[in-house]
Amino acid sequence: MRLVRLALVDWRNISAATLDTDSGFLIFSGENGAGKTNLLEAMGVVSTLKSFRAAPWRDMIRWGASLARISATVTGQAGTVRLGVEVGSDGRRVFMDGSETRDSAHYFKNMRAVVFSPGDVEIVRGGPEYRRRFLDRATFNSWPAHLQNVRAFRRTLAQKAALLRRGNVDPGELEAWNQRLVPLGAGVSLSRARLVAALKDPLDHYHRLLSGGMSASIQYRSVLGTGSRAEMELRYGLLLNKIRKEELRREMNLVGPQRDDAEILLSTGKRISGADGDLKPERAVEGVEMRSARRFASQGQVRTLALSLKLAELAVAVRDGDPPLMLLDDLSSEIDDGRLGRLLEVLESLDAQVAVTTTDPSGLVRRLGARSRTFQLVSGRVDYWSARG
Repeated sequence: MRLVRLALVDWRNISAATLDTDSGFLIFSGENGAGKTNLLEAMGVVSTLKSFRAAPWRDMIRWGASLARISATVTGQAGTVRLGVEVGSDGRRVFMDGSETRDSAHYFKNMRAVVFSPGDVEIVRGGPEYRRRFLDRATFNSWPAHLQNVRAFRRTLAQKAALLRRGNVDPGELEAWNQRLVPLGAGVSLSRARLVAALKDPLDHYHRLLSGGMSASIQYRSVLGTGSRAEMELRYGLLLNKIRKEELRREMNLVGPQRDDAEILLSTGKRISGADGDLKPERAVEGVEMRSARRFASQGQVRTLALSLKLAELAVAVRDGDPPLMLLDDLSSEIDDGRLGRLLEVLESLDAQVAVTTTDPSGLVRRLGARSRTFQLVSGRVDYWSARG
């Protein structure tokens, strides 16, 4: 899929802009505060229907305006379609070819994106909820039906939670909700496990390229264990029966995929052999000692891991059909020239349209040449950089 035209009205500090984006590599350049991340955010919102920034919808509307609008023309395997998002103080409305839609499954057949921003270091460093969110988004980008499965699981989990909080729960009613949860939860965990298995090789490959040879891995930690869907459903049902009294006492859900996690591991460079009897690594992959990145990785290592995870997500999505867009915020931060060159080679090999923000586009322009299109932002105004240079 490719975004060929993007138009904004009253989006953050951008009063109006129309961009011809029919290029494999888009560069948004400008000083801090000029609006380049606002532009990338708009691409992210029209691609994912959510912002990668933690802010309410009303904050995306330019000061003094009542609505913000994003319009996008997209081409892909499903043909050419016009998509739009209208943001008001009470939320957003979504459009396809001029008509409002609530059919997110149809919408996402035309437009999806993998987004990397500085906040994604929390995938490595933060709590389990960040890793579950990453896994669910990455699974959706490869297998869009996962989104509906996750939503159905969360709705059922919330309805069971409301029942537990009510007190004096009828045992038959509780059992009915558990029976609904079992196949939904097993489906969520199974899809996440499938995604993690697919991520392992590309994660290690891209991390070695970006880090200078250091290996990385990811492992899914599910209370439902591993195996077939039937085996996972059986374990989930047994766990729910075992914990029933405690859930009734505490009036909350206590077990299920909503508590699962993923462990991200980083090589120490040490090999493990039979003579290393006193060495007790947390994990070992192919004879190499691995440690928890959350506990031991430096700030630079965490950022490289997060970027490698996003590249792996894109690589898995590319295997399974029309590749999503790749959006990278603050690309130039903490990346040297050598790693930048390797990263660009990876991005070009994945055959996805890429958009990045940077304060200095010269290195990217020098390497990419006519394969890129650069936009300069100054106080919310958008110009073609080449016309200014």
